Amino acid sequence: MSNPTRNTNGIKDQAVTKPESLNATTGEVLVKKSTGKSRVRKGQTEEQYQTQLYEYFELEEGPIRTEVDWMNNIKEPDDILSWEKFDLEVKHARLVLNGVCYRLYFQRRYKECLEFGTKLLDLYKPYNENHKNKLKKEIDELEYMQKQCLSKDFSSINLQK
Repeated sequence: MSNPTRNTNGIKDQAVTKPESLNATTGEVLVKKSTGKSRVRKGQTEEQYQTQLYEYFELEEGPIRTEVDWMNNIKEPDDILSWEKFDLEVKHARLVLNGVCYRLYFQRRYKECLEFGTKLLDLYKPYNENHKNKLKKEIDELEYMQKQCLSKDFSSINLQK
């Protein structure tokens, strides 16, 4: 007895299967996963779709193109905090801010890393209290990095400003 999702040589069938519409009013469709199992995908109304398009293209301004060495072009770490696009709700924005702090640490600019990390913690902690420890991991990482910065010998710090 042959398995319909496998070819005769035992390799999975990679053929693309089109979704079958179940309910045109709700937009639910039946799709087959690569394992061969069927799954019902939740639909989306036209209003929800238009809202999603508006948020993506108008509010978020579509996909963001990042230049290759953009972090190297930051003269002062505090400049990045003044950018309007950083919303703490968005995880990617928080990771970019943390990335600047990591970069300062690995460039051995410990004093700047410590100062910038303190500013980030001041931003994160009140937000975290209102959102049930959503930023716990980011806060723990920043606190650990601050401890590492404090443990470094400040006499060997290269202060470039």
